[in-house]
Amino acid sequence: MSEFTFNGVSCQEKGITLLDYKQPASSSVRVTYVDIPGRDGSLAVSQPVYQDVTVSLHCAILGDDRQEIQEALRQAAGWMRGQGELSLWDQPGLSRPGTVVEWSEAQVNRQWAEFTVLFQGSPFLLGEEQSLPLGSAVQVKGTVPARGVATVTLPDDTSRIRITSSHGESLALIGSLKAGQVISVDMQTGNIQLDGQPANRLMELGGQTFAMPPGTGTITCEALQDRDQYQAVEGTFRYRPQWR
Repeated sequence: MSEFTFNGVSCQEKGITLLDYKQPASSSVRVTYVDIPGRDGSLAVSQPVYQDVTVSLHCAILGDDRQEIQEALRQAAGWMRGQGELSLWDQPGLSRPGTVVEWSEAQVNRQWAEFTVLFQGSPFLLGEEQSLPLGSAVQVKGTVPARGVATVTLPDDTSRIRITSSHGESLALIGSLKAGQVISVDMQTGNIQLDGQPANRLMELGGQTFAMPPGTGTITCEALQDRDQYQAVEGTFRYRPQWR
């Protein structure tokens, strides 16, 4: 049966029936058109970024009388509001983060009401979280480069660690780091945590986080030892694959 979930809760649990939905087959590339003097037409300048996707949900609520229907509508509107993740019945395992931007005026009849909810979502669908070991060749799922969280527990004291991908990107963290400390680097936001506390100061000057493209790749972490020698550090890379 057709249904959707919002933040993990099915619309059926709220008494909502999904009649139909509309969304584009894929997100669009952002394009700017520039008029050039003396030239026919316009010059299309595309950027490597994608537009949001708007999902239109055509829904209905059943009830024994208008009063019951109106109460059900108020309950539904209180549930589906603000930011969240939207999943559709025919895209199992995938969800789209975004915001509920509009509820249309409901057409209330004696035993049911119809309405439309507009959801403005991310250009990308998200899959379930994956956890991959650092240092091993892994298969990154999805069609969009993955930016996840790399987490390591230091086996020994060190003054520098570096995290490197098999595609040539690398970043370094510098500081007085102790054995047993846990370091997490969020490749999406650029935030660094040391034992659960903010530690962006550790990032080497000019350093940047990086993404892992879909396909086979490796992320490694190494800690500086004596005399410029590095030792491999075990850890994990957690990410949610993305599809355009």
